[in-house]
Amino acid sequence: MNKKSINRISLLKIAVLYGGLLIFLMSTDPTKLSLPLLLIPFIWIGLCLYVLIKQVLGHISGRFRRISKKRKTSIAFTLAAVPVCMLLLRSIGQLTIRDVLILAGLIAIGTFYVGRVRLA
Repeated sequence: MNKKSINRISLLKIAVLYGGLLIFLMSTDPTKLSLPLLLIPFIWIGLCLYVLIKQVLGHISGRFRRISKKRKTSIAFTLAAVPVCMLLLRSIGQLTIRDVLILAGLIAIGTFYVGRVRLA
């Protein structure tokens, strides 16, 4: 496969993920869902962010400096987990500025750690 078709497939994956999330959110009522089904949107948002960030890192990696697959995966997971954690805390009314600062510190430490560890 050439690079153009890979980019189209990647864009299609992202569009399907976000489209499915939008349809799920519009077609369900959170007050009528059971607890396990209430967690699905958070997991889905995390997956959407993970795929999007990984694609952006792949695009950046192709233009500038090569980033290994493991490193891209680690960075994408770290960057996708923070907004999901903030959404979870916000949904239960527990998000404060202290939590945001703690999460910012954790992402800084996680990104630094992933940048320094040899994941070849």
